[in-house]
Amino acid sequence: MKVRFWGVRGSIPTPNAEYMQYGGNTPCIEIRATNNTLLILEAGTGIRKLGKKLMDQAYLPHGGINILISHHHWDHIQGFPFFEPAFHDKHKIFVFGAPQTDYRIHTIMEGQMAYPYFPVSLDQMRAKIRFAELKKDCTQVADSLIQTFPLNHPQGANGFRIEADGKIFAYASDTEHRAGQIDKNIVALARDADFLVYDCTYTPEEYERKKGWGHSTYREGLAIAHEAGVGRFGVFHHDPEHDDAFMDRIASEVGALSEHALVTREGMEIEL
Repeated sequence: MKVRFWGVRGSIPTPNAEYMQYGGNTPCIEIRATNNTLLILEAGTGIRKLGKKLMDQAYLPHGGINILISHHHWDHIQGFPFFEPAFHDKHKIFVFGAPQTDYRIHTIMEGQMAYPYFPVSLDQMRAKIRFAELKKDCTQVADSLIQTFPLNHPQGANGFRIEADGKIFAYASDTEHRAGQIDKNIVALARDADFLVYDCTYTPEEYERKKGWGHSTYREGLAIAHEAGVGRFGVFHHDPEHDDAFMDRIASEVGALSEHALVTREGMEIEL
């Protein structure tokens, strides 16, 4: 299983020069299994560059393109209208939304492209696009088993546990920890995972001023990783106020706390 990060920023893109070392695109992660199955987590602005890469026939997977959306906040879907493969009829794209919400994923994607928000409507995309909601317990996508876990976030969000190639990738972005206790739900999501990517939007000091905003810290994430027996831990969903110099300090602090932890960067690729 290979994991590549195309967008690691939270909330809003940061295209300024002082953010380029870590990246300014909003969430998008590519996961490749050895059978060339492709899973894309999130359709933030990072999916635009991934889409251009997928136009290369040699990079295109055999079984279609599978996109998983954890929740419908704009930074997790805003790149989809710029996803180039969706405009070519040779592509098959499956878009999976969060289970059991008030709005269907098709409605959400169609809405952000409706007049007057965007000049091209969803039905003008020429690819064979299918929309579905992930099951509450688990969903089989090709040879990958995907389990969903509810997260603590305003209007709801879902974490993913993905098993393929005998490896486990755990993803829990956009979640807020509960004071004084480890989130047992995320511990279950990440149990014995080879890699956990976790919402570390705030420093512990910042979090004291932003309680209730739906995000967490690297200290809380590392505590979960330790409890769950995680192999590697990835700091993710960087705050738009955190430039490269700030992120360097976070990387130093995280590295001092755990030799198995890293700060994710746009373009980073990890093989499990």
